[in-house]
Amino acid sequence: MSKTAEFESHYRTLSDDELSWIAMHKAATLLPEAMQALRGELERRGLSKSIEHGIQAQTRQWTQAELAGFVDQYRRGPCPRCGVQGLALNAVMAGVARSFVVVTTYQTKLVIGCSPCLRAEVDRLNRQSLLLGWWGIPWGPIYTIRALHANSKAKNGAESAAPTPELFGYVAGNIGEIATDMAPR
Repeated sequence: MSKTAEFESHYRTLSDDELSWIAMHKAATLLPEAMQALRGELERRGLSKSIEHGIQAQTRQWTQAELAGFVDQYRRGPCPRCGVQGLALNAVMAGVARSFVVVTTYQTKLVIGCSPCLRAEVDRLNRQSLLLGWWGIPWGPIYTIRALHANSKAKNGAESAAPTPELFGYVAGNIGEIATDMAPR
């Protein structure tokens, strides 16, 4: 059995969602035989032609200027949090501290949205940290201060008219899925 036939056989066993996920997230890492089998299976199932845009976005070489243009195009889309169109999207890294008796955790999360949604989420995480983070001993106060500091920087990013480095990283890391979503249907 040839390599392509092995891939074809495997791809036939996957659901449409699993196959689409591979096409939108892993196309750049596939062997040529796997890519040929993937494209064949997508076509056989009649899955959205927009997925091909995601594959092409992952497998091409982007210049910095082209990526900046793609990021600007993404920023003009609807806010993933509130759905409002017309407010530029951005991304920030926000933090939250939570304490539970003797265990304190600190987590960061990437927040994507319009400026009002970014501010609202950062404020929510600040409130959680102030309510739940400080009272764990010994790390609670330390992680709470760390979260508040991270969120202070996140608020500055939320107010930025320019795309943040976090947004560039998110778009570059998810370019296949974003290109699929933005493709004409």
